[in-house]
Parts: sequence; structure tokens; C-alpha cells
Amino acid sequence: MNKKDKFIMTIIFVVILGVIAFFALNPDKSNENRLDSLVITGHSINFNQNKESYNLTIQNSVNSLDIKAIGVNDKATITIEGNKNLKVGSNTILISVKALNKDIRTYKINVTKESANDNIIRNHKLKLLEITNYDIDFDPDKTSYNITVENNITSLNIKAIAYDLNDIVTINGEKDLKEGLNTIIIKISPNTGTASTYTINVTRNPKNNIPQE
Repeated sequence: MNKKDKFIMTIIFVVILGVIAFFALNPDKSNENRLDSLVITGHSINFNQNKESYNLTIQNSVNSLDIKAIGVNDKATITIEGNKNLKVGSNTILISVKALNKDIRTYKINVTKESANDNIIRNHKLKLLEITNYDIDFDPDKTSYNITVENNITSLNIKAIAYDLNDIVTINGEKDLKEGLNTIIIKISPNTGTASTYTINVTRNPKNNIPQE
């Protein structure tokens, strides 16, 4: 190897050493501080990594949430604060993601914990109400619905389930539907407290009614 080749090899060796030293002294300083996923067991929050605030309501018996948070950069540091001994009313859970360059992004979960009385009221409602072949867009807090059926329909198949499985659910008026307006009453009778009712107003078309095209 001549002097020129030795010189070139020396330069290459020095450059390689410089690169190695640079990365040794300047480790990854990523500013990535977003979450890749945020899952709260038993709750749907429609997570978006760029949305930093969420709201949810929990029952009185819940004292903490099962939260799984994963960062976009798996080397980022994630801390969760405020997720213990949740009190009745408003609570704030903070999920902080600290990037390698120390930039911090904080996700906030606003948690409303129901009182014992709220639970009683909620549990004396239906959690499910279905009518076979009819979509009523059920909402537990909506207690009245309207549907129209053809003349050949004389009864409806209704499924109703209360939040509290100890409550007694009775359905009256779903059979022998007459032409015109019919009222179906669904009653939820608790062991304690006041009963609640849901109403389905059913209009049965007359025999000679021709559906509009």
C-alpha cells in the first residue's frame, strides 16, 4: 500500500470514528410525544392521537379505571395521574407523554362519577329495547317512540332489558293491534324506588292503505 492509499484509508477511518462519536454523544432526541393508542376498559372514547381531551361517566361503584396508553415512540415516558380513589362528581385524569427531547404532551380525561342516587335512577331504566324488523334508535333516556306498521301486522316482537336485572319488566299492548293508533306500555318495576315506563305509539295502517312510492 503506497502513501496515498494509506492517507485515504486514514481519512476514512477518522470519518468513521467521527460519525460513531457523534451518535454516541448525540443519542436519539425525538420530539415525538403523541399516544399511538389509548384504551379504557369498558368505555369507548373514539381516541385520536391529536385530540387531547375526553369525557366519560362512570358508575358510583368504580374507583379507578383500567387505562392502557401506548406512545408512538416506544421510548417516550408515559405517566398517568389522578386515576385512584375517584370521587363523586368531577375528576381529571392526566396522561403525560414525555418525548426524548423532554417535550411533554398531556392528554386529559374528564371523568364524572355518579352518586349512589344516580345509579338508582339509571338502573330503573332500560338498557336495551328492540322491536323485530323496526329501528327505533333507542336511547335509555328517551321514553317515548313512534312507529307505523302495515295492516297485516297485528303484533310486535319486543325485547326489553333493564339495567338492573332484578327489576321486573312487563310489556302490555303489543298484541292484537287494531287499525289506527295503539299504545304499548313497557313498565320497569324495581324492588325499591319508583317504577318507570316507556311508551311505543304504534299506528297500524288501514287495510286499503297503499304505500306511497
